Amino acid sequence: MHQCVFCRGSSGSSIHHHCIVLCRVYFAQHAAYCVAYAQGWLFGGDPPAAEVKLLLALVALGDCKDFGPLCSSERGDAFAEQQSVQGGLQDFWPTQRPNGHNPRNRPPPKDMKDKNSPLYDSVCGTEGNLAWSSNEMMKKDGARLGQQYVVFEPAQAYPSVLITLRLQKPDQVEADLLRMGFTHQQVDETRRRAGGANLGVEELVDLIVKNNQHGAATAVHEQNVTQNDGP
Repeated sequence: MHQCVFCRGSSGSSIHHHCIVLCRVYFAQHAAYCVAYAQGWLFGGDPPAAEVKLLLALVALGDCKDFGPLCSSERGDAFAEQQSVQGGLQDFWPTQRPNGHNPRNRPPPKDMKDKNSPLYDSVCGTEGNLAWSSNEMMKKDGARLGQQYVVFEPAQAYPSVLITLRLQKPDQVEADLLRMGFTHQQVDETRRRAGGANLGVEELVDLIVKNNQHGAATAVHEQNVTQNDGP
């Protein structure tokens, strides 16, 4: 069993008693992808201050086909070209629609040349390592944060915990410090030591450097002072 976070479902064509029949169920290795996808900041913009609910699930992957950065959309085409294979997983997964059914509503065959080939139980990949994302954090670490799994039978997943995240935008001072390269931990610890005083950016930077909380703090401070002073 593999522990991951429910991301999204791909609905089939039939609806019975207001219940959508899921053909593919997507899970992410990291909660960051689910939140980014659901709130839209995977595609650009800042996370809104909102409440997000995630399902932590145990997923029976079985024999899982790992596509790496390749994917069924054009987002993996650059990597397909590097590997000298067709884009859209054409070399690994049939796209014809026999009897009107989408063959990608079931796992890919283990042998494309064998019509009677057994199928994989699930698939996984990183969706082009998220190189297409407008969010720099997701793009920079896309090979890790983009890891997703897809199962084709809902019974393969066991939702175990419902997690509620309440997102809050940092205040402007903290936002400026984060852009300068400092961490939430550095800012919070410095404010705690200052007794919660309402300090400005320069005052907090000076205190962080003075407390020597991080070796890179002095370099970041000097870099920004140089930029602010000009030539």
